[in-house]
Amino acid sequence: FAESMHGGRRLLWRQPAVLLNHSATIVTRRTTFGFVEDERYVSFKNKRSLPSSPLYPSEVDILQGPVDKDRVDITLSGSIYLKESFYRAVLTEAFGSLWELLPCGKAARIPVKKGEVLVREFALCVEGQPIAQATGAVPLSAEEVQSDRTLWRHFDWELRGHALKGCAWCLGIGTEISDPDFVIQWRRSYAREIHVENTMTGLKRAMWLKDGIPPPKPWKEIKKRW
Repeated sequence: FAESMHGGRRLLWRQPAVLLNHSATIVTRRTTFGFVEDERYVSFKNKRSLPSSPLYPSEVDILQGPVDKDRVDITLSGSIYLKESFYRAVLTEAFGSLWELLPCGKAARIPVKKGEVLVREFALCVEGQPIAQATGAVPLSAEEVQSDRTLWRHFDWELRGHALKGCAWCLGIGTEISDPDFVIQWRRSYAREIHVENTMTGLKRAMWLKDGIPPPKPWKEIKKRW
């Protein structure tokens, strides 16, 4: 960050502090389904880097503030994460209703070994000024690739959610959960590892759960016997 003064107020700028020629445009696209829809997107005439936008110190304090440990969740395999609602809540607390996530172009399909990956770039804008940029990605199975319904419009919500988390990390929101020490401490205080058995197949495995959360069906907790 770099500091500057404007109207007697101290502002924080994300580097580089050089505004490029950009605009938010209304475009009309016709999908394969025959629908005509209007969509706002960010159009960069100079794509060398993202334009910067001023952030007040109070906004930075909110964005990079400590993570509420009660909002952290954990997967069955033991990886901790924050839900999309957490990032939206922090952005709303920092910017109110002045922020929005806008696409920077059309969606594209990238072939992989098993199917394809649908990707689309998004920019997080505050009062029409981009402050962060990230790419949303959604894996497509071989069946979905062959289906006519696998369009960017069908997966738009998933693409936006993935890109929103990327933009939030660029601004420093929730980056604590990537710290190994934070992960170890959080697991000890807020989660537990148990051994479970599938009541239908008899399969046994270890599973991580947040304190107070029972195993999902058809799993039941057992004592370790293997």
